[in-house]
Formats: sequence, structure tokens, C-alpha cells
Amino acid sequence: MNRIKSILVNLSRALLALTFIFSGFVKAIDPLGSQYKIAEYLEAVQLSAYIPDWAQLMISVGLSAIEFTLGVLLLLAIRRRVVCKVSLFFMAVMTIVTLWLTVSNPIQDCGCFGDAIHLTNTQTFVKNLILLTAAIIVTRWPLYQVRFVSKTNQWIAFYFTIVFIFTASILSLYHLPIFDFRPYYIGQNIKKGMEIPKGAKLTTYKTTFICEKDGMTREFTEKDYPTMTRRGCLKILIRKYSNRAMSTYS
Repeated sequence: MNRIKSILVNLSRALLALTFIFSGFVKAIDPLGSQYKIAEYLEAVQLSAYIPDWAQLMISVGLSAIEFTLGVLLLLAIRRRVVCKVSLFFMAVMTIVTLWLTVSNPIQDCGCFGDAIHLTNTQTFVKNLILLTAAIIVTRWPLYQVRFVSKTNQWIAFYFTIVFIFTASILSLYHLPIFDFRPYYIGQNIKKGMEIPKGAKLTTYKTTFICEKDGMTREFTEKDYPTMTRRGCLKILIRKYSNRAMSTYS
């Protein structure tokens, strides 16, 4: 029975660790990309106006560092009880967030793997359920994790991990990413990258004209727009909506 527990715990620990390391690293080497994704989350909950760009960047760097560090600590079985509890809390929060994304769909891509791998919200939620299960298992039996670093040398691995991931983020912030997963990396054919894939669903556009005259407002599409009053309505439209887009997209 103990052997089965040991195998189960260490497989779960490896799954969690490798996922955290990969996810944290690909976000750390593209801190601005992670910042833009955080801005999307804040916009979805209407908090973007209260958190400045520099704070969003700090959150981006800090979050990727925490995730990467947790992965390394799990992989090496450092501070097993504490790290397992923190990992369980982290996965519980992330699972709740991705459940919200799946139900409400305010953001198309959660950004959990940066630009390296794109998952739908449903795929991300299923992935987090699996990782949450793994976190529960390692938290239930943390001492079954096999150590790879002795207790006396754990502090070396911990501080090296912190220094490494922050250095990677800073270098990638002021220079090109160490590994560039962005759509238009150096050497990419931009023209080819902008081509619409075969079989892809095309974007549809809907143009709505707003006509206000004599205190009355009406909306028309391109098909039912009244020809005789086109000139008068367009003058009012341009004057009243000069700071707005004249088209709405669906």
C-alpha cells in the first residue's frame, strides 16, 4: 500500500512540478506579454483604471516567479509540507478563475502558457482540475515525495531558483526573450503569418448608422438606410459621434 502511495504521490508531484516550471518560465521570459494578459483580466472585472501599468508589470514578473519557484521546489522535494499546501492553494484559486472564464468567457485565452501554447477556456479548466487533483494527492501525503537535494543544501537550490527566474525576466524585459514564442519572432514570415488558415471561420462585420433628427433617434443598417435623408443624417452623425467608431463589430 505504501509503495502505491509513493508512486501516486511522486507521479502527481512530477506532473505539478513540470507544469509549474514550464508555465512560469514561458511567462517569465515574456513579462510584457504577461502584463497585457493581466490587463485583460483587470479590464474584464473593471479594475484596470485602478492598477497602473507598472503595478501590472510587477504582478506579471512576481506571478511567473512564484509559479516557477513552486515547480522547482516540488521537483526537488524542498520544504515538502509547506510547498504542497501553497501549491494546493494556488491551484484552487486558478481552478476557480478558469471556471469563471469557462462560464462567462470574458477572455478567449487564459494565457497560462503565454504564447507557447494556446488553450481554450474549457481545456484550461479541465487541465486545472487534473492539476488540482494532483495537488490534493501530494498535500495528503507530502512525506512520500522522494528528495533529490539534502536538507543542508536546500537553501542553495531555493535562492538559485529565485535569482535565475528574476534574472531571466529582467533580461527578457530589456532585450529579446531568451526563447521567443511570440507570433512575429525574428525570422518569421510576417506576410505568411497574416494569412487566414484554410477552413478558418471568417470574422463578420455589422455596420450600424445612427440617425438623429428633430429629437428622434433611429438606427439603420446598410440595407435599410433611408436614401433621401442620408445627407442630413450623416452630418448629425459625424458631429455627434466624431469620437466614436461608426461601425460596431460582431
